[in-house]
Amino acid sequence: MIPKQSQLHIRCATNHDINSLVQVQQSAIRTACRDFYSDADINGWIAGVGCSSFEAGIINQEVFVAEYGMEIIGFVQLKIEWAEIKELHVAPDHFRKGIGRALEKLSEEVAKQRGISKLSLFATLNA
Repeated sequence: MIPKQSQLHIRCATNHDINSLVQVQQSAIRTACRDFYSDADINGWIAGVGCSSFEAGIINQEVFVAEYGMEIIGFVQLKIEWAEIKELHVAPDHFRKGIGRALEKLSEEVAKQRGISKLSLFATLNA
């Protein structure tokens, strides 16, 4: 089911969201990258994923979650001091439904509000 824009809610992440962020990140990496990277590369990448990678972003209000109902289905983490989208992931069941684009648009709006005119994004081969 494609979430209707009115049913999609994007908000600042909180510490209570961290486990869901890790789950979305890991499942998105495993699913989206499997045809482009070796299992060893993916496992190494996943091993580096953890709760601590989100804490500073949450404190600085640089992590935003997309919710559909009560479920976190995607997120974006900015690094404003570097004018960068650090990462953007969408849960596999919600790939290609406009969630990533909505998070990207929000990132642009937040950057503009914080005085950043251009953002960088370093993507994987499959992005």
